[in-house]
Amino acid sequence: MLVDASTRAAVAWTGPVAVLCACTLSICTQRIWRRVLGEVTCRWRLPYDLDGAAFSIWIPIYTLTYASVLAQLLALAWPDFFVVLDFNTNLGTASTWVHCACWVIFFDGETPKALWAAGAILSGGAATGVAALFTSHAWWEERQLAAVLTTAPLALLTGWLLNATIIAWGTA
Repeated sequence: MLVDASTRAAVAWTGPVAVLCACTLSICTQRIWRRVLGEVTCRWRLPYDLDGAAFSIWIPIYTLTYASVLAQLLALAWPDFFVVLDFNTNLGTASTWVHCACWVIFFDGETPKALWAAGAILSGGAATGVAALFTSHAWWEERQLAAVLTTAPLALLTGWLLNATIIAWGTA
């Protein structure tokens, strides 16, 4: 189906804006439940838990996610320099961020069932992240460097979620 230029521009905005909203939602839920994260983590300490410094990875993940969204939005004006990721890739990225927002709420329960639910949500987030990376085809794009740099935050987020999933299931 052929899509005219104005419709294509409207569709191109949808994916990055969905990622922007989902990432911001994640920040909001983590700010609201910040106290609980520390309490639950200390209560359910595991011998293979991460050092506190490992959590500084969130600074580049959030920063690069916002940079990726900005780059995709700039691609509408400068398509020679930037790329807009496929809608399915952006949808998967947004879904991954929504999972990041939701697991905190269940982790707050501090019961075994709530911790199992948090583990399941983290598993879902990791799965949608892997699926989004798979659909991105960043390595096969014509502008490969731009595509790879635009998907880098998702790769970092997904890698972190895979680790967090293992620890969450160990805690549950």
